[in-house]
Amino acid sequence: MRYRYIANGDGSVGPRQATGSVSQAVPVSQLIGEGSKKRDYSRIRVPILYFPAAPPHAKGWSQYYRFTPADRSERTTLQKIYDTDRANIDRYEKNMRAAQAKVHIVELRGADHRVYFAYEATMLREIRKCVMDLR
Repeated sequence: MRYRYIANGDGSVGPRQATGSVSQAVPVSQLIGEGSKKRDYSRIRVPILYFPAAPPHAKGWSQYYRFTPADRSERTTLQKIYDTDRANIDRYEKNMRAAQAKVHIVELRGADHRVYFAYEATMLREIRKCVMDLR
């Protein structure tokens, strides 16, 4: 807690000291994006098969983030997180499409870190399709 909140003089928990939350003027995702290495795929000449784990359409975001908003403020914050995730994925896909070779993108909606286990059949099908396209 000491790293996230300022301690008051009496030892109680004070205000947050972490910056960049979605409720602040500059979102964390923007700060991360500005500090990230800029990727240039334009010189790639071999086919690309890209499996981004994508949040589901807005109707299912509450389940995807494993959080049920209790009020309007939390719903608004969750929507901002969803919109940011979607914008990042769109940007990554746009960058991928700059490659000189064929780019095959398969969004795995609702996928998480266990994507290879949860979407095994989809991934194998798309890998086979991509390999067949190479012939």
